[in-house]
Parts: sequence; C-alpha cells; structure tokens
Amino acid sequence: MVDYRLRYSKQGELRFISHLDLVRGFERILRRAGLPVAYSEGYNPHPKLGFGPALPLGVESVAEYLDMEFTRSVDLEEIIARLNHVMPPGLRALELVEAARKLKPLTAVINCAVYRYEGLAAGQDDPERIRREVERLWKQDTLLVTRKAKGGGTKNLNVRGFLKNWQWLEQPGSGPVLCLETVIGNQGTIRPDEFLRFFAVPIDTPRIIRTDLWVDDGINRVSPLALCR
Repeated sequence: MVDYRLRYSKQGELRFISHLDLVRGFERILRRAGLPVAYSEGYNPHPKLGFGPALPLGVESVAEYLDMEFTRSVDLEEIIARLNHVMPPGLRALELVEAARKLKPLTAVINCAVYRYEGLAAGQDDPERIRREVERLWKQDTLLVTRKAKGGGTKNLNVRGFLKNWQWLEQPGSGPVLCLETVIGNQGTIRPDEFLRFFAVPIDTPRIIRTDLWVDDGINRVSPLALCR
C-alpha cells in the first residue's frame, strides 16, 4: 500500500457544494481516473480517503488537502494529470506528495487556517472604516456566536480565542484585502462568515478564499505536505 497527500483547490460555483457531496464526488473522480485506490474490508467497503477540515459553505479555497491510499505506486505527475482530466470546473489538483511514513489524519494535525476577504470594503466611501472596525473587534475579550448544542437547542460560544492574527493589505486597482488567521481543529473554530457578523458598519458580501492550512506547534509552522517527507 502507498499513501499520498494531495493539495487541491475548490473555487467558483463549487463553493456551494457541501463537504459530504465533495467526499462523494471525489470517490467518483478517483474511479473515473482509473487510479488504484485501496478499499476497506467488510460488508460495505469504501475507498481509503482522509479529508482535511471541512470548508465552510460559500468559501473558496486554494489549500484543501486529501489523503489517499493506493494499492500500488503511481507516478506523481500521472496522478495529477489523471485527476485534472476528470475533475469538474472549479476543482483542481495542485500538488501531490508520496508519504515516506505513516501519516496522522489531516484533521488531527491541522490547527491553523488563513482566510482572504476580497471586496470587503466595496461601496465604502472610506475603506479605512473597515480596517478600524477590525481593530476594534481585535480589542474585544468576548465575541459570542450562537451554535447548535448536542441534544438539541442552542448555546453561546465565545470565539474570540480562535482569532490568531490579521493583516490589512492595500491592493492597487482592486481595493484593500483582509487576511484573517484563525485556530481550527477539534477544539473549535470561528467560521469566516461569523467574523463579519460582528461588524458595526455596513459591508458588502465579500469573496472569501481559504489560502492556507497549517500545522503550527507554537514555534514552527509547516504545510501538511511537509509532514510527508
């Protein structure tokens, strides 16, 4: 058996495809590509695939990850070519690494995400109002969101601790861009759309792109692909 880790993008209209539909879609893609995916044993065998943290609905990404187990080794460039040949528009295989060791699940190691907001200040007479609003929110100790609770009902969750860093970039000709770095993982996270709900100034719906997923131990930050080497 051979393990591979893939980085792929999900953009355009596919941003409205749910994580569950994406999983099913990849199973079909791998079959159509004719790749030797390994299957589990038992009454209902399924392909041995491991997905990274689910992408929020409506968000695009250029940094999604997928672990695949094959029954035999295949050339990396051939795998990417086969995948891209059968992938629908909006889905694209970008990088692939063969694992040199047994990998921990992606959801167990990825703990940092970066989101890019484009067009956040569109229609604003003073785009600096948006930047000042981010500064105001960063000074808050409490940012509460309402989430569904186990067993039914709802609960309030303070998501301020899931915000790690932010950067305001001036883009000539296209307006300013906000880059937001967040904690992500089993301990919880803040969805990129939730952050916008705290704004006290009117904003247009921006284009949101997940640009990075990282494994951060507090000292070093590495790509999930780097863990394969």
